[in-house]
Amino acid sequence: MSKCKCHSYNADSGETPEVQIQHPQAGTKCIYACIAPVIQHLWDNDVWTIGSCCGHGGEFGSPSIVLGENEDNYTRIRGLIAEKDDRRFELTQWKRVIV
Repeated sequence: MSKCKCHSYNADSGETPEVQIQHPQAGTKCIYACIAPVIQHLWDNDVWTIGSCCGHGGEFGSPSIVLGENEDNYTRIRGLIAEKDDRRFELTQWKRVIV
């Protein structure tokens, strides 16, 4: 896969702007261009995400996705990601726990 050129607002680097994609339930969202096909593919396959970063060519680590708290089939999610992108994505997840 080619080196990412997505614009980072934190590092003020890169020239490719974010793109808008359509979430089936939450409406239009801005996503980094190089991972937009992955995120759209996850959404189209009913995987809820709540955040993502492309990693900006390794400047900020690997591409990463924060999964919704009800997602639990990580093997399936990794398979869906691999259908669109050959990079290794870091998957994280926040869960609300009432104690």
